[in-house]
Amino acid sequence: MVASRTMIVENLSASPASIDLRRARRREAIDQIVESSRVLPDAERALVQAVYRDGRTAVELAALMRESPQRVRRRLKSIVKRLANPRLAFVVAASDAWPERRRRIARAVYIEGRSIRQIAREQEVSLYAVRRHVLAIEALFEARTSTPEAWGAGGTRRHAS
Repeated sequence: MVASRTMIVENLSASPASIDLRRARRREAIDQIVESSRVLPDAERALVQAVYRDGRTAVELAALMRESPQRVRRRLKSIVKRLANPRLAFVVAASDAWPERRRRIARAVYIEGRSIRQIAREQEVSLYAVRRHVLAIEALFEARTSTPEAWGAGGTRRHAS
């Protein structure tokens, strides 16, 4: 009984951050978001860093950007959702070994968050070609995550010797 009271008193005298593990986890998550934002286009990276690193609010940024706060929040939510997607990290890590067109499509889809239709229009290829590359990237991702020892660093299959 005395030992448990001592622990309670020690915990009460500790700083609030050391007691509340949620704050530490939240800080780690925020640091991860800011770190991951390095791969984003400049405008999106600036938005993420303004909110998560600098502590600016959506209302402040909306006034600067001449947009509604809701639109800024939606945009930020979309960016953070993309950053949390493990496919983004896979594309960053593995795309150097891919053909140029697949690399550009992967970047546009997973890093920049563009639609297949936008990519087809911008890169002057068919929707079918873009879908085919996205499906190939998905297959590489699934194979890499299901059997990592069977795949090389560039996302290409290693053959048994």
